[in-house]
Amino acid sequence: MLTFKFHGESDHKLDDKGRVIIPVKYREALAAGWFLTRGLDGCLWLFPIETWGRVSTELETTQLTRRDARTLDRLLYTGTEGKLDKQGRILIPQHLRDHAGLDDKSVVIVGVKNRLELWSPARWRAVTALLADESAEFAEQLAGLAI
Repeated sequence: MLTFKFHGESDHKLDDKGRVIIPVKYREALAAGWFLTRGLDGCLWLFPIETWGRVSTELETTQLTRRDARTLDRLLYTGTEGKLDKQGRILIPQHLRDHAGLDDKSVVIVGVKNRLELWSPARWRAVTALLADESAEFAEQLAGLAI
């Protein structure tokens, strides 16, 4: 089992077919396959296929009678899976581009622990501005982590 922790941020472009090049440093983690889905906060989540398998197993424990669980299932399971092409690209279907607001051909790829997040530059700037504005509050909430 490949254990990979994603980190970093890079700017990329969608081609005319809706494909984006994945940074070279992440390609090995995605070599066995990937799962791309709607993420929270208006981005897309790109998981290595092995990681998606673990996430999916955890999601199987949710109760069908809970509205929030059904909503989360609908959000995440409407993704797509695939393999990197020879140029290290993935195809982002239109419904996922719409979800993430990827309408100007620019994509910010952000590594976050077990996944990559794909953001529109405008949304990513808004998120990072919020992080900067609230960093002191976040630090206080995380004081118990000993970091």
